[in-house]
Amino acid sequence: MPIDNASTEATGGFDAAISDDGDRVVFIGDSGRVVLRTVSTGTTTVVGLDDLGNEVTTNFSPDISGDGNIVAWSTTSAVVGGTSNGFGQVYRRNLTTGVVLLASAGPGGDLGNGSSSVPPLSEDGLEMAFLSSATNLVANDVNGVTDVFARVGAAPVARISTSSLGVAANGESYWPMMAGNGKSVVFESSATNLDPEVTFASRSIYRKQISGELTLASRFPDGTAIDDGSNQNPSVSHDGSIVSFVSGSDELNFYIHAGGLYVRDLDNGTTTRGSALADGTLSWVANTRYFG
Repeated sequence: MPIDNASTEATGGFDAAISDDGDRVVFIGDSGRVVLRTVSTGTTTVVGLDDLGNEVTTNFSPDISGDGNIVAWSTTSAVVGGTSNGFGQVYRRNLTTGVVLLASAGPGGDLGNGSSSVPPLSEDGLEMAFLSSATNLVANDVNGVTDVFARVGAAPVARISTSSLGVAANGESYWPMMAGNGKSVVFESSATNLDPEVTFASRSIYRKQISGELTLASRFPDGTAIDDGSNQNPSVSHDGSIVSFVSGSDELNFYIHAGGLYVRDLDNGTTTRGSALADGTLSWVANTRYFG
């Protein structure tokens, strides 16, 4: 529904995400509403609505698909079927049809029994990832840590923070980012059982194919795992082949003679530094949904 009061527009504005063409921006506005600004038409509309078309308040971490047609967000409010359980749930809404999907749903359609948030979308919005501490989204979730999950269309939720063999992470996982083509998710994890080379508790960066293959992305230029500092804030290219991340590794800084943002080309097996300041040192760059 449109927002007519200009002062209402101005009282909020954080957690913004933007469509690929830059025309649509979604953000958290006044009263925690999910708001869409369309630059080409100059209109501002509340798009965080329940399945009856009513505004939903107290929302968090919105995202918008690359094509600008799908929005996703997290909220503790009732959105589908008038029910809530006090935990944050993740929802996806088609702006054309108005259909709202509970993404953080268990096999029987039940609300997640733990908090779910941070729902990045693919370019067409049909694929999404999210964080959750819920234990009822997939069978046998007994690892006791926050995991990364994915939802492809209306298919059941799949756990992403597992090894290539499907072994659940034994440490917390964070910051999922969905590739634009919807075929892979990158995330950070402190688990020590996802890759044979990772036996340390500092965070590592992984790319997980929706099809199941897991690849360690946080590697030194010589290909060995970065093991002397925490790696965080991953982003991923549209096709999932290039991953950027921030690293506190002293040894990586020695290799590349700068600190901060790094880029791993998973196809070519190279690690290079990211954007540099005028003096040649790296800047600490904010994360985006995906790039390239």
